[in-house]
Amino acid sequence: METYPIALKLGGRLCLVVGGGKVGERKIASLLECGAVVRVVSPEVTARIEDWARLAQIDLRRRCFQEDDLDGVLVVIAATDSYQVNQDISQLCENRQVIVNAVDIPELCSFYVPAVLRRGALTIAVSTGGASPMLAARIRDGIGERFGADYEKYVELIADWRQRALAEIPDSGRREAFLKHIVDDVTMDMMQKEQFDLLKERLADVYCGYGG
Repeated sequence: METYPIALKLGGRLCLVVGGGKVGERKIASLLECGAVVRVVSPEVTARIEDWARLAQIDLRRRCFQEDDLDGVLVVIAATDSYQVNQDISQLCENRQVIVNAVDIPELCSFYVPAVLRRGALTIAVSTGGASPMLAARIRDGIGERFGADYEKYVELIADWRQRALAEIPDSGRREAFLKHIVDDVTMDMMQKEQFDLLKERLADVYCGYGG
C-alpha cells in the first residue's frame, strides 16, 4: 500500500508513547524535540525517562496501558516488548481513528517513522515503508555527508531572500523567476563548496536584477 508523506506539526499536541525501554526513550526524545506534549505509559522506565518525569517534561503513568490513555491523543507509538500489547493498542487506535506506529511491526502501523536528517529548517526524511529501517538510516547518513551541518545557514539565507522577495517584488512573474534563480545550479554548487560569502554577494546581485 502506498503511503502519503507528510510533516506533522506536533508543537503543543498530545502524543502517547507506550513502553519505557531504550526504544521508547528514543521515541520520546524525538517527540520532545518537536515540541510535543508527551504522555508515557509503562510500569518500568529508563533513568532518562525518570529524569524527564522528575523535571515535568513528560506525563509519566507508571503502570500497564489502559484504553483511556488514548484520550485526547493525536499520535501513538507502541514500543512495548509484547506483540499482543502492541496489537491491542493498534486495534484500539484504529477504532478511534488515531494514527499509530508499532515499532518494528509494519502490519500494525498506520504510519512509519522515517530516518530523518535535520539541518535547521531543512528536514530530509527517508522511508522504506517499514521494509528496512536500517537501509533508510544508511541512505540518510549518505545524504548527510553531502549536506553537512553548516547547511543550516544556507537554508536560512535562502529563506531570508524569499521573504524579502514576497514583500518587495509585486509582480508575480518576476518574483517566481527570482525564487527559481536563487536555488539554481550555481547556488547549489556554492553551497556544496561552502562559499557562503560569495553566495551572499551573488544573491544580492540577482535580487537587484529582478528589480528588488
